[in-house]
Amino acid sequence: MIYRMKLQNEPFSQIKEGTKKIEIRLNDEKRKLFKINDYIEFTNITTLEIMFAKITNLYYFESFEKMFNHFDNSILGGGSYKEMYNYYSKEEEYKYGVLGIEIEMLPKINQVIHNEDKLTLNDANRVTRRAKLIVENSKEEILICHMGVKYFLIGGHVDNDESDEMCLTREVAEESGITLNFSNILPIASSNYINKDYPKNGDITYTNTNYYAIKYDLVPNIEMQNLTKEEIKENFKLMYIPKNEVINFLENNKEINATLSDTIMAIKVYLNLQK
Repeated sequence: MIYRMKLQNEPFSQIKEGTKKIEIRLNDEKRKLFKINDYIEFTNITTLEIMFAKITNLYYFESFEKMFNHFDNSILGGGSYKEMYNYYSKEEEYKYGVLGIEIEMLPKINQVIHNEDKLTLNDANRVTRRAKLIVENSKEEILICHMGVKYFLIGGHVDNDESDEMCLTREVAEESGITLNFSNILPIASSNYINKDYPKNGDITYTNTNYYAIKYDLVPNIEMQNLTKEEIKENFKLMYIPKNEVINFLENNKEINATLSDTIMAIKVYLNLQK
C-alpha cells in the first residue's frame, strides 16, 4: 500500500539527504493502518517535488518526550519534543499516542512540475489525483486508449477513499473489462501541476498523476467494460501500438495537450528503463 504525506521543505530535504530516518506522527486512525514494507509518497509543500520511501519499522510511544528520549534526535530531524506541540496538541498526543515511522529512501522517479504562479500545496483548495498504467504485452506493444481525438493511458481519477492501487484495479476493470489486483507497485514517473483559477475562477487546483507500468497480455473483454456515457459517445477503444513506434505515433498526433505530453514523457521513461 502507498500512503501520502505532506512535508515542509526542511524535513523533506532532511529525508531526501538521508539525515532524517524516522518520521514522527500521531498514531491516529490513518496511521494505524501502516504496516512494515508499505510505502509512503512524500510531497514537498513548497516545491511540489515527490519522493518515495519504504516503511522498515514502526515504533510506538505514549508521548513525544519518550520518543525523543529513546532516539538520537538527529535521526528524528533535530529539535526537541516540545516543538511537536507546534503541530499537535497534548490532547491529541494523549488520545492517539505517538508513532515513529522508520523509512528507507527509494530511487528517485522522473517527474515534471508545473507551477508558473509559484504557489504551494497549502494554497490549493482543490486536489485531483490520477493513476495511469503503461501495459506492455508479450508482442512488445504498448496499450493506448483512444477516445474522439484524444490518446491516453488506461487509468483515471483516484477517488477520495482510494489508493492508487485500488484506483488502477477499478479503472482497468471499467475500461478493459479485465480485473487485475495491484500491490507493491511503485510509479516510474509523476506529473504535478498547481493552477490558479482552474477549472473556474477562485479555484487553485493541485493535480498529481502517477504513472505505473506492468508487462501483461491484457486482452480487453468488451462485454465486461463499464464505460461512461461520454466514453461511449466518443467511441472509446483500446489499441496496441508497437513500442518502437508508439512515441512517433503519439508525437505526430495533431491534438497535443498536457495529458498527451505527460503520457509521452511517462512512456519515454518506461522505454529508457528497458534499455
